[in-house]
Amino acid sequence: MVSVMPTTVSSDELDELSRLLNDHIEETGETVSSLARRAGVDRTMVSRLRSGTYRSSPTFDCIAKVSTAIGKRLAWVDAD
Repeated sequence: MVSVMPTTVSSDELDELSRLLNDHIEETGETVSSLARRAGVDRTMVSRLRSGTYRSSPTFDCIAKVSTAIGKRLAWVDAD
């Protein structure tokens, strides 16, 4: 059986990531630029993830990188 990683996430999951990002930045004092650099993503994407104002749904890869940078692990359930 081949396991396929999801390519999109739900709005509830994005809301949760926004909360986690804001908590991380508030607790650590890390800047958006520093976090983006460590995650390997554009600073604008981190800002948009924090505020929920992205033009299109971010990729799963981007979300995984940002989540890892703030010390969170992603989990998903295979619908099959």
